[in-house]
Amino acid sequence: MAIAQKTHEAVPAAAVKIREHGKDRMVYFEDDPEIIAARLHEAVDRKHDEIQRAFNAHITAGFTSAALGRDYIYALADAPMLTAAALMATILGNGALMATILGNGVAIPCRANANTGTRMVQHDTAQLQTAAGDYAQWHTAALQNRQDKFDAIAAATTVAEVEALNW
Repeated sequence: MAIAQKTHEAVPAAAVKIREHGKDRMVYFEDDPEIIAARLHEAVDRKHDEIQRAFNAHITAGFTSAALGRDYIYALADAPMLTAAALMATILGNGALMATILGNGVAIPCRANANTGTRMVQHDTAQLQTAAGDYAQWHTAALQNRQDKFDAIAAATTVAEVEALNW
């Protein structure tokens, strides 16, 4: 049976219509299984959206790599460039072909910290490979964390369990 609050088509068995201040309103019993299920479903939808927004913000913020000898922040938008350059460097190796095609390396956009602007910084083959590997690990961990949260949301049996989950 649909919940009266949602569809106004049906009234759950555990609802009572009362008249208050000249107006009719529905009073629901808190232990009604249908009400409990509806509240859990709404909490699940809200938490799913919250986790997805947190994941998106995490991904947008970028990742950190110490490929240059200290931590630099790489924007997600630049990750495909970084990955492609690292793949090219790996295929070409450290020999003459690498030097001919890539010269002294590849300039990849990154920033020293959250308070500095992004600038193009030269990366040699090893640095490209390290930064690309750091990206792959970071992105895989973020995807796994999101999936773990979604699984925990799906397994929750109470609103309190759902609400206790955070990114």
